[in-house]
This record gives sequence, C-alpha cells and structure tokens, in this order.
Amino acid sequence: MPAIADPGAAIVPRRAGGCLRLPRRGPRVAVFRRGPALLILEPYPLRWEQRLAPLEALQASDLPFRVDVVEVPSVPAAMRERILAEAVAL
Repeated sequence: MPAIADPGAAIVPRRAGGCLRLPRRGPRVAVFRRGPALLILEPYPLRWEQRLAPLEALQASDLPFRVDVVEVPSVPAAMRERILAEAVAL
C-alpha cells in the first residue's frame, strides 16, 4: 500500500472496523454513509494531485468495504442537495 504524503494526517475512525487517514492539506471532504462515499466538496475542479490524495488514503486504509469518491459540484443539483443534506463533514 502506498504511503500517505502528509505525515500529520487526520485519522477518521469508522464503526465498520477500519480507519481512513486524510491529508490535512487535501481537499475539503465529507462522507455520505448510504453509499458509502467520500464527498469532495471543494475545490472544484480538482487538480490531479488533489484528486490523488484521498484516493491514496482510501487505498492505504483498512476499511473493510469499497468507498466511492464523488466530486459534489459535478453532481446534478437535485441529487447534490440530497447528498449534502445527509453528508457528515470531516
């Protein structure tokens, strides 16, 4: 598994028995537990290196399930409202 570039990463515990380390200097994110999905709130559009940080964090995590990564501004407005209403900020 690849190492995370930010050694001061935030650790987000998960009830499902795993954790995810998110780089502090990465994009602003939230989680959508129905998916499960990691929601990228801003900036939009992401530069390639900004997109890579949460993907590396997910790959290095010990989460026992698959997580989708969604750039929220790219989602249609009606769906975006529903997602944001149920999102949990990290």
